[in-house]
This record gives sequence, structure tokens and C-alpha cells, in this order.
Amino acid sequence: MVLVPMPTAAAFATATRRIREARGLLRGNDVDAAMGAARLALEAVRDELETIKVAAGAPVKARQHTQAEHNAVLLEAAYSSCAARCTTTSSPRPSGTHERRQAC
Repeated sequence: MVLVPMPTAAAFATATRRIREARGLLRGNDVDAAMGAARLALEAVRDELETIKVAAGAPVKARQHTQAEHNAVLLEAAYSSCAARCTTTSSPRPSGTHERRQAC
């Protein structure tokens, strides 16, 4: 389960649509694509809440975090977990060049 704080209607709609897509992909056992969709859902909220900046300024001790800092740190951790699943592959083409593909 992904808990995403929703800042605006636009970010909410985008994140909700992408989470639904990710759930459907998981049901179809397409884990890599589901992780990519989940990451995109987090990006919508991440950009709106500026979580990179908020998390960077958060105190080291979790007990000292405000609710916004707590949410930002959790969202960044979830985003990092999704991004870590992304892989880049390279496959040779008949022309001798390589095609690079990123799977998430």
C-alpha cells in the first residue's frame, strides 16, 4: 500500500490514475511496469510538495520532524525504492549499434 499526501486536485488526479494503473499491472504480474507506474504517481506529488527540498532540510532525528518533513522523508524513501527497480538494458541491432531500453 502506498500512502500519498494529496496537495492539489491536479496532483491528486494524476497520482490516483497512476496508482490504479500500477495496481492493474500488478494484478497482471507485470511488476516492473507496476513499479514504474507507482514511481510516476509519486513524482506527481513529489514535485508539488517539493519533497526533495523538505527532506533535505529535515532534522536527522525522526522525532524532531514536522508532519510535512515526515511525509517528505517517507515519500522520498518510497520513490527511491521504486527508482531502484529500474534497469537499463542494451541489446545489439543488426546494424551493429546498440539499442538502450529502460524498464521500470
